Amino acid sequence: MLLNNISKSFLLVLSISCVAYAGPFVPGRGQGVGAGPQPLCISGYPCYPQPQQPGYGGGHGPGRPHPRPPMPRPPQQGQWVYDTQTVYVGRAVYNETFYLRQAAGLDGQYRGWEVIAVHANTSPNSRETTTIQLIADRNRVVAQQVNPGRQINLIPSMPTVLDENVHELQLSILGSTVIVDSIVIELRAYHY
Repeated sequence: MLLNNISKSFLLVLSISCVAYAGPFVPGRGQGVGAGPQPLCISGYPCYPQPQQPGYGGGHGPGRPHPRPPMPRPPQQGQWVYDTQTVYVGRAVYNETFYLRQAAGLDGQYRGWEVIAVHANTSPNSRETTTIQLIADRNRVVAQQVNPGRQINLIPSMPTVLDENVHELQLSILGSTVIVDSIVIELRAYHY
């Protein structure tokens, strides 16, 4: 008898809570089935609209588009202007080459910009030797790091000005490592 009363009470509370969450349905107000994304509400926090585009909210894995790199800031006359571009990776790499100009969108708008550094957070996944090289125009190694550990820090040993003395820029991984999130390319330009 007691178990039967507890079961009935539980069902009553459950049905009342379901009705409370359902809310009234008003035709034409967008609350019906297939009416589009509803706000995402979590108790105690403000409501946020549901994402409407693919690739929203996190890593960019297979099938998710990469965001378009932002345009560089317009420089002020007579000063250095700095910019960074990011190439999302987030996976293990083994004997791979990344074509940084294409991957980061460093096209004609970056003509005359100098690459001053390339960084990435890594996680070692092998006891073997891993060599990371920054290569200009497919044959000139302008920076190199052996067994990077937790951080890749490549600073070119010579000026690497895009479309002046460097037309292609590659990051070559000889061996195995995990690029935790992304490769960051630091650039600068002097505005006369």
